[in-house]
Amino acid sequence: GASSGIGAAIAKQLAKEGCNLFLTGLGEKQLRETVDACEAINNVAVFWKESDFSDYSSIDEFIAYVKEIDVPIDLFVLNAGISQRAKAFDTDFETDKTIMQINYWSSVYLIKQFRNEILNSEHTSISVTTSLAGLFGFPLRTSYCSSKHALFGFFESMDLEYDNVSVTFLIPGRINTPISKSA
Repeated sequence: GASSGIGAAIAKQLAKEGCNLFLTGLGEKQLRETVDACEAINNVAVFWKESDFSDYSSIDEFIAYVKEIDVPIDLFVLNAGISQRAKAFDTDFETDKTIMQINYWSSVYLIKQFRNEILNSEHTSISVTTSLAGLFGFPLRTSYCSSKHALFGFFESMDLEYDNVSVTFLIPGRINTPISKSA
């Protein structure tokens, strides 16, 4: 989710640190703006491909693109996400599934596709963008909170299971980002 908001800010900060980047997100124009900004910051290599994390085939295309370039990955930043604005019974099940797909399942799926690379690495860091709403319930965000809770369960367990994997959770509170516009 590097097209805007927290993901774009993280990409720019990593570029300042001199990191070469693989970026993905929705909206080719917005993603290209993030790519250009990162390249201008520190002349880092930025590879990018627009991807829709609600669709496994789109995720697969991004993964194939990354693996084709064949460079070691030291840090995964899992940041794709969407939100909602409705009570639990007012949210149809398809919306619940879409939020879980993008916010939770896509991160689990992506990281598992790099299983061999991670298990064979000396050390891999994984940064997972969750939310304060992932720590407790929050009105009108039932599915969103659930998806963020699930990230904690999966990635904290992974961190405990593998000595060469370290997971950091990014837990922002209310931040003015475009995520609210697409809720």
